[in-house]
Amino acid sequence: MHPHHGGLIVARPRLDGGLVTEFRRLLGEARDRLLRTVAVTDDELQGLSVPEPEFSEEAARRAGAQFLAGLEGRERREIDEIEAATARLATGDFGLCETCGAAIPMSRLRAVPWAPYCLACHKR
Repeated sequence: MHPHHGGLIVARPRLDGGLVTEFRRLLGEARDRLLRTVAVTDDELQGLSVPEPEFSEEAARRAGAQFLAGLEGRERREIDEIEAATARLATGDFGLCETCGAAIPMSRLRAVPWAPYCLACHKR
């Protein structure tokens, strides 16, 4: 069953395993970059990084939760958007506009992997 968009049937973007892996990596890198810009000390950074082999999203979330609670404004919003996009990858909703349900163009997703809206809805 496809989501409907003003009477038109909207195809879900086809994300094969390779694309899912690519976007998971892009989102992880964006999150790490953002955390590095707001982490004040090396100790804070140490607390946020989890050794790769034991990496689990749950462990990373726990490690970052206390630090993230102290973030304000734009950084906090961006981290939330990155985490929401990562969750959408897991549920298969990644790449669909949250407002109209249309597929977000791949060029936009590669530029802003956490984009929740297509360009038309974003401009509104």
